[in-house]
Amino acid sequence: MFRLTLLLLLLINSIFVQAQNKDDGSFFELYSKKSVNKDITIQSQKDSIFIIRVSERFKITQVHNLKILKRLSANEYIVLSTTEQNPSEFLKIELANSLWKASDNLILKIRSDQNEEIKVQLLLKNSSVQNLPGNLKIISINNKIAVISILPKDISSLLDNTEIQFAETIRTAHEELVINNLDLSVNEISAVHKTYPALSGNGIKVSLKEAHYDENDLDLLGRSFSSAKVSDINSTHATIMATLLGGNGNSYINGLGVAPEVSLTSSDYANLSPDDLTVFTDNAIALQNHSYGTGIENYYGIEAKEYDEQLNADESLIHVFSAGNSGTRSPTEGLYTAVPNRANLTGTFKQAKNVLVVAGTNRENTVESLGSKGPAFDGRIKPELVSAGEDGTSGAAALTSGVISLLQQDYKNQIGNLPPSALIKSVLINSADDVANLHPDFESGFGKLNALEAVSTITENRFLGNSLQDKGNFIFEFQVPDSVSEFKTSLVWNDPAAEINANTALVNDLDMWIEDAGGNKILPWVLNSYPNIDSLNKEAIRGRDSLNNAEQVSIENPLPGNYSIHVRANHIKQGTQQFYLSYQLKKTNKFEWTYPQKGDQLFAGKENYLRWNNSFGSKPGTILVSYDNGTTWTEIGVTGTANYLKWNTPAIFSKALLKVNIDGKDFISQPFSISKPPTLKVGFNCTDEVLLYWPKQAEAKNYSIYTIRDNKLILFKNTTDTTLLIKKSEAGSDYFAVNAQNTEGTESLKSFTININNQGVGCYVQALLASVAENKQIELDLRLGSVINLQSITWQKLTSVDTYTSLGNSTIIDNQITYTFFDSAPKTGIQYYRAVLKKTDGTIIYSDPVFAIYLSDYKFTFYPNPATESFSVLAGSIDDFELNIYNSTGQKIRTEVLNNLVQSYSITNLKSGIYICVISLKGKVFYKGKLIKN
Repeated sequence: MFRLTLLLLLLINSIFVQAQNKDDGSFFELYSKKSVNKDITIQSQKDSIFIIRVSERFKITQVHNLKILKRLSANEYIVLSTTEQNPSEFLKIELANSLWKASDNLILKIRSDQNEEIKVQLLLKNSSVQNLPGNLKIISINNKIAVISILPKDISSLLDNTEIQFAETIRTAHEELVINNLDLSVNEISAVHKTYPALSGNGIKVSLKEAHYDENDLDLLGRSFSSAKVSDINSTHATIMATLLGGNGNSYINGLGVAPEVSLTSSDYANLSPDDLTVFTDNAIALQNHSYGTGIENYYGIEAKEYDEQLNADESLIHVFSAGNSGTRSPTEGLYTAVPNRANLTGTFKQAKNVLVVAGTNRENTVESLGSKGPAFDGRIKPELVSAGEDGTSGAAALTSGVISLLQQDYKNQIGNLPPSALIKSVLINSADDVANLHPDFESGFGKLNALEAVSTITENRFLGNSLQDKGNFIFEFQVPDSVSEFKTSLVWNDPAAEINANTALVNDLDMWIEDAGGNKILPWVLNSYPNIDSLNKEAIRGRDSLNNAEQVSIENPLPGNYSIHVRANHIKQGTQQFYLSYQLKKTNKFEWTYPQKGDQLFAGKENYLRWNNSFGSKPGTILVSYDNGTTWTEIGVTGTANYLKWNTPAIFSKALLKVNIDGKDFISQPFSISKPPTLKVGFNCTDEVLLYWPKQAEAKNYSIYTIRDNKLILFKNTTDTTLLIKKSEAGSDYFAVNAQNTEGTESLKSFTININNQGVGCYVQALLASVAENKQIELDLRLGSVINLQSITWQKLTSVDTYTSLGNSTIIDNQITYTFFDSAPKTGIQYYRAVLKKTDGTIIYSDPVFAIYLSDYKFTFYPNPATESFSVLAGSIDDFELNIYNSTGQKIRTEVLNNLVQSYSITNLKSGIYICVISLKGKVFYKGKLIKN
């Protein structure tokens, strides 16, 4: 039995080795040089570039004189060798061609064998094209980047040129999807608005790099400035992103963004490279939002390097990118080829180390499957954060940018200058709430954005910065008190840019760990980045991080005592490296309501979310609501591990309180309101005045009318009525909204802000219609917006040129807005009518004229006559009539069928002149008349 088992194991091992040595014809076929001796050694070709395959057990970093230029798969590499050994673990080795210098996008173009020229950008060693082929079609050159036109089949030989460092296709950015819902409570943004009302983004300037947003949007009025080139395309997507980031709520409650007083500017994303640094420095811009992507790109390309360089040059500037909406796709190139639902960030610029990449969650803190996921091309943690962004990551990025603007304002208010971007990243990832897998993961990064904890970190000065030289050490002593459920700290630094197409992006390697009072070393969380879905889905473990420029250490239920945070410069290429730390302590047995807070407004009769922070662990809590200031309470649910409750509110207008009882303790919320927004309508819109009205709201004592002045929605007038007549000269605005107040003084939600000129209402008249009634009369139907100050209606008919004759009168009846009148003796043909309104002060108001076409049975009318290109026939009856057209000599030139009340005919082929038209039915003539063709 033992011998049989041994033979079986040897057979399996033999099959495995054969499989490893089998040339699958993919990477070696693409990247190896042709027409060379395949039986080579590294020793015989020292200082050359090779493609190699190694065993899975082999640690390629063990070969010190082997520089990895590109990793192609789990065990295949492009390497530069200076060694004189050929390790036995090298299962296959061949000299490599120069295609390793091409991006994955460009490789796809080459593989497609296209014969049409494409545009390619080249990164050159120098800013000159002197050493490039003379016949190369150069479109432009800027610094070290040249744009050329070339056939895909010619790229391979071009890359042999040592002047060329990297080649990439020209790509076009596209907007990511738009979110469906806006709920600022998901990421505790609404809690920031209530807890820190002074933080509004005031004094902070933000750029949105994409298409141009609508600067005249109600929620963005008066806060735009010029900086870089603006896109020629005006985009609804861009307007939504700007509103999420900085809307001030002029239009409606859902038009309120994160930073309602931030200043905004736009930059065209036609150029994927970062805007020139002077655009930011000259305009005092320290934040730019990027809610767009290209295709899935898993490599460190030109834009990745440029963004890392820019953020390393200006430590206050921060770029925020949406992760993308390709989360259900598998990459087709790079190390993670064919790994399902991973490594699908949309753009090489999102592979940069120093930018912040954000994916999306729904309102229940679940990471959206549509959102792109990590890891980055080299195994780094991407995205760094997730935020509310249902059905897309665009909104997640915009909301995160809004929170950053609040952090920048908070820091600037305290310190006097803008914060370093690495500090902001440290604060954001350290304050994030854990979702998806425990600790960091490749779906949610370091967790879900928590705006309240992030702002508290800045406000409470729970951060620090320092710098280290190579091999230097930094120690921060820290006292952990009793009753702490978690101690967490995060290290971030802006790393120098790596070489384009680098195998790994990290240049300066810092290490962080925590040491407790007993001398125990607690390492940061690291992920398994092996290119296999099972490996990528594994939970984080503790270990030394040599990939990321963001590291996090957390300790569950730490014992009280002295702790020290250590940072060591394991490898710094040159000079010193600045770094930043932030930290937090979560207390045990603590509960706080985060939504609703004081003054928040919930929608009545609809689904709302209640949210809280709870560190009581698994202890259950009963949730109750009171509508009478706490005299009586009604149970509505229980707490759970999700920290939210979905609650269908009653259809009432009331102030309310929430209470939760956990472990015998009551936690009562601040008062909030439940209400429905009124519907504001226009009764009439005359030259000098406008009438607004709305339905009476139960429990309402009075109403407030709002208008826009100086670009903000402000209180205009109060009234106890449900109508308000406004002199336009007094209002000075065409925009209005209304809300109600009940006997307790509780305010309802405001209505939508309407433009009175876009409501389809004129000066009293909403609509006047004329139609032929069954009794051969013309029925006139008038609908008014209001009858306030109206006395009577006179019905008039056009009887000759510019002359109207009265047909009769109607008396205005209180609260009746629809009126009907009949013309009992219409003439054959087209009839024109109007309504004349008389006000109580004698003022006369005319409606616009309307018309009706009346014909007796078997009567016909032609129009226009004379005609140029076509004419129409109006028929008093529907039947299969025959229309014959004769010329002036009596010759029949055309026969048509007439079987509709209105039918048109083209006469473009008729010469100018007089024609006779005859309409008959079964041989009987009913009409004979002239038609003149001009």
